[in-house]
Amino acid sequence: MEWRKIHVGSDCNYLEIILLHSGSGDFMSISKVNRIRKREFKKLPKLHQLAFEKGIFKTEKPCFTDEFMLLKY
Repeated sequence: MEWRKIHVGSDCNYLEIILLHSGSGDFMSISKVNRIRKREFKKLPKLHQLAFEKGIFKTEKPCFTDEFMLLKY
């Protein structure tokens, strides 16, 4: 799975987290791999909203903040 740093607020009692599959970019440059990863990362708020609308998640927005981490080789 993809690694992320999250910052949990003091009022956060329930975490709803979406796991992203971690792929391999064997024949791609690191910058291309990071662009692809960042594009997927940007989809997370919309995915969380959809999960809430379908009744999968209890909260409309996550109670934590996260940051995208660039891969470095």
